[in-house]
Amino acid sequence: MHGQGQKSDRPQGVRERQRRTSCAVRRASGRLLRGLAGRRLLHRQAAGSVPTVRRAAARDRQGGHQRGQGQDGSSRRRQGGADLDDQRRRVRDDPQEVRRRNRSDSGERHQVALEATRLGRAVPSSRVLRPASALAGGLALVLAGCGPSSYQYNWNILVDSVIRPDGQILSGIWLTLSISIVSQIIGIVLGVFGALGKMSRIAPIRWIANVYIWFFRGTPLLVQITFIFFGLGVTRIYQWPPINLLGVSIPGSIQAGIFALGLNEGAYMSEIVRAGILSIDPGQLEAAKSLGMTYGKAMRRIILPQAARVIVPPLGNEFNNMLKTTSLLVIISVPELYVTFSRKNASGPTVFHPFELFLAAAVWYLVLTTIWGVIQAYIERRLAKGVAGTPATGGVSLRERLFGGRRPEGAPQGSGGR
Repeated sequence: MHGQGQKSDRPQGVRERQRRTSCAVRRASGRLLRGLAGRRLLHRQAAGSVPTVRRAAARDRQGGHQRGQGQDGSSRRRQGGADLDDQRRRVRDDPQEVRRRNRSDSGERHQVALEATRLGRAVPSSRVLRPASALAGGLALVLAGCGPSSYQYNWNILVDSVIRPDGQILSGIWLTLSISIVSQIIGIVLGVFGALGKMSRIAPIRWIANVYIWFFRGTPLLVQITFIFFGLGVTRIYQWPPINLLGVSIPGSIQAGIFALGLNEGAYMSEIVRAGILSIDPGQLEAAKSLGMTYGKAMRRIILPQAARVIVPPLGNEFNNMLKTTSLLVIISVPELYVTFSRKNASGPTVFHPFELFLAAAVWYLVLTTIWGVIQAYIERRLAKGVAGTPATGGVSLRERLFGGRRPEGAPQGSGGR
């Protein structure tokens, strides 16, 4: 009787099991199993095998067996196997396990945000709070540092130094501009020769250019200024006597400062000029030679005029740096802008007011660099005219230089400084 019960129950159990499996496959294929997993499952169903899809299918199979009537030993064994299968798959939750939030938590969070928005309250964001908290902390530190002190502010010194500068300040500004312009011209000339020497086929010239660039780019400018003025003077190689030029007496310290700044600038300009020359198509030099031009004539008339568009932006940045680098001449007592304010802070009616005096010096440096930025933008716009793919109004405007505005598409990019 037991064997007959097994034979009579087997076809009905198999059909019921296939029906439930097909339902599970249809549910799964409608949600997740649309790719390779779904095709494998359908293939196994067509072959007659009965895959276990999910725990839900196993629970449905278990419930179906429990609802069935006339279960025999084989059906109870199948039910026991399903229970064992469920037990193997179910893993107990670890209380120390870190898990993701449930979807319900995310929904509750969004619901709270929506309710707060309806009530007119702003929901703080972590991306906004981080910069805001950093700014608030910085302001708190500044305010804490600006607490009660014995220092007596005299804002009239700042106003008078900027709005109504005296003769000393104007002389310092003029000397700063003069040293910067002359040093930059020397640097440009040395840069052209250094670039051509580094690209030369004559080995000794190439070696000299490489050593010059290597030394002045690899040592600090302050060390170079000190060595050129004090080192050469003490060893009596050259003692920097004052010279008269166009009826103007130039002290030895100013001569040494201009010479040191020019040599240092020439090393950097050599690489800038060389990069500009290499940006030109080599075929143009060959075409110039085929027309009978010499190498120097081709450079003067063909290559360097085209390379100027590449050279001018970094050249402008180098001069911007030169205006500020002149402050290093304080080591040899050149009375430029920074030294002028240092002397005002050391003696006279403005003695020991470093906050106001050096803030005024910073304002004057900003004025000089801003004026040069306007001139540089004008030069770049002039050079950008007629270049393919560049609008006639190319270049960098003053607003973009000050605030970093977005540039129009196709506008030429300015090169960075050191």
